[in-house]
Amino acid sequence: MVVVIVVVVEVIVLMIVVKIVVIVVVVVVVVVVVVVIAVVVIVAVTCIVITMDASHLIRFHLSEQEHSPTF
Repeated sequence: MVVVIVVVVEVIVLMIVVKIVVIVVVVVVVVVVVVVIAVVVIVAVTCIVITMDASHLIRFHLSEQEHSPTF
C-alpha cells in the first residue's frame, strides 16, 4: 500500500516537473522569437532610414551640382 502511494506521489511530482519544464521551454522560445523579430525590425528600419538619408543626400548633392556654376 505504501509503495503504491509513493509511486503515485512520484508520478504526480514528475508530471509537475515536466509541466514546469515545458512552460519554461515555451517561455524561452517565445522570448527568443520576440527578440529575433525585434532585432530584424530594428535592422530593417535602420537600413530603410540609412537608404532614405543616402538617397536624399545624393539628390541634394546632384541638385547642388546642377545649380552650381561649372568652372
